[in-house]
Amino acid sequence: MIYAQAEDDFKRVETNYLNSMGRLAEAEGEDKIWQDLRMKMFIDPADLKTQYAASPDWLKKLMDAWADGLNFYLAKHPDVKPRVIRHFEPWMRSRFPKEVSEAISSGSI
Repeated sequence: MIYAQAEDDFKRVETNYLNSMGRLAEAEGEDKIWQDLRMKMFIDPADLKTQYAASPDWLKKLMDAWADGLNFYLAKHPDVKPRVIRHFEPWMRSRFPKEVSEAISSGSI
């Protein structure tokens, strides 16, 4: 499914993950620093990696498949140039739920 989303609009997929991980300024410039800092108050990649490692096998398989789908898309489409994320890791999928990350980035939280 994520492969199909990447085919439709990889830039949007990558932007969603940059935003949710507090790394949007790496792609869009320093005016996104405060938004990134707000996200980093809630998201720690080390915690996400720990949560991934402690996940049940069935969930790890889903997160692995998610990362594999995006990485396969990038491998099959060398003309697509990611702005920041050149390789997706399974733990990235365990970021905050979409609704929470959108609320944080919009300033609602």
